[in-house]
Amino acid sequence: MSYLLMTAIITVILICASLLFKINKSQLQFILSPIFMLLSFVLLLISFLVGRWEGLGIGAISFSVLIASIITSIVMGSSAFLTRK
Repeated sequence: MSYLLMTAIITVILICASLLFKINKSQLQFILSPIFMLLSFVLLLISFLVGRWEGLGIGAISFSVLIASIITSIVMGSSAFLTRK
């Protein structure tokens, strides 16, 4: 699976989950993205412990999750800002 495709799929999943929480008027829509950011940092630390090619793969996945959660934070934050006005 391509790196960009993996990032796009994770981004779409996070945005859909955040939108489901937004429909239910739950504050989890803003907490979901930071949780995945923390998860990506934990995966990055684990990748250093694993080492070799497996660690490199885990590091790439963690970086992909980090990028996806940042994009989701930007999209959901701007969506909340635009709907308030």
